[in-house]
Amino acid sequence: MIENKDIENLIKIELDGAISEYKSSDKYTETESVFNELMNYNFDRYKRKLKTEIQKKLKRIWTSPKKGINPEQKLDAFLFEHYFPEVKDHKADIYGIIDWEEKKLDGLIIDMGFSYDFADGLEQDSGITMQFYNPFVKNDLGKSFYKDGILITEDTELAKCFQLKGMISIHQVFNELNDENAFDRINKNDEFYVLFGEHDEDCHLLLTI
Repeated sequence: MIENKDIENLIKIELDGAISEYKSSDKYTETESVFNELMNYNFDRYKRKLKTEIQKKLKRIWTSPKKGINPEQKLDAFLFEHYFPEVKDHKADIYGIIDWEEKKLDGLIIDMGFSYDFADGLEQDSGITMQFYNPFVKNDLGKSFYKDGILITEDTELAKCFQLKGMISIHQVFNELNDENAFDRINKNDEFYVLFGEHDEDCHLLLTI
């Protein structure tokens, strides 16, 4: 099992690989200035906003019976899933994972399998905001088009770099909140995980509790 202290380093290794792949692509010369702008995004400010957002939603939404949460259900994980960024203040929806029988957690990339269910009140609900994608969207890098019946999304290499860069910040915030026992209010099983991923792509392990 990967420990939280190792997750950040593993994401950084994946980020280095994604940057190398992006820089070897034909698009690098066209978007190098945008790449530098994205990599210099103020992630410290983003982390402060994200921490406040998570603290509020833990109390008001993700554990609130008034919002449809069943306090009797024990959760195995929070899954945050998002689509390719195309609008400002891009968001990842939250799914509460229960009855997860086929856990495969021997690496950073998680195969969830199909043997799990969603918790009452936590299926495609309000998750976290990813403002760090705003300069990506501002530079019109999220355009998609169909070619030979296949949906093609431009600048996927650059988006991958930026997603991993943002994922490091999201991990750091969740890890800090875990150190502050912020997740004690969740009715969770002995092993609980925070997962993050793009729709129809691999999901990543962000935190273990």
